[in-house]
This record gives sequence, C-alpha cells and structure tokens, in this order.
Amino acid sequence: MKPPTTNELLEALRAASPTALRPTDVFTVTMLQQQTGWSRKRLCEHLWALKQAGQLEVVHIHQEQLDGRMRPRPAYRFLAPKRKR
Repeated sequence: MKPPTTNELLEALRAASPTALRPTDVFTVTMLQQQTGWSRKRLCEHLWALKQAGQLEVVHIHQEQLDGRMRPRPAYRFLAPKRKR
C-alpha cells in the first residue's frame, strides 16, 4: 500500500466533523471509525503508513472503563508533512 496523504484522512474527518480540526486534536481508532465510516482495517493501514511517513504521532489518553477505572488507550495526532529541502 502506498503511503496515503494526511489530507485523505483529514478530509474524511472534516466531512464528518461539525467542528474545525486543530493541530492538538487526538483521535482513537474508534473515534476515527465513527467519524469517517471507514473499516477498522482500512484505518489501521492508513495510520500505519502515516506513522512510517512521519505524519502521525502516537500518544496515550486515559478513558474510563465501565467499572470506573481509568485505562490508557492509544490515540493519534496528525502532523504536518515534512518538507523536502
């Protein structure tokens, strides 16, 4: 699979999101899946390619479980593409 552009995924998010995306926004795979309607497999393939291209930062957020405990979950922040010199 060729590395996708960040724009492809961001455009799908913008189309599904009522608010503007900010550089500090982070997304879990579940959030991306709900907003884009893409399959989990398709999202993960694109996220992996973006990470390899240096356009994705992996961070961790804490989400509450049903029993009330907080659990760290991976989330993703999109980075601006690196410019070639």
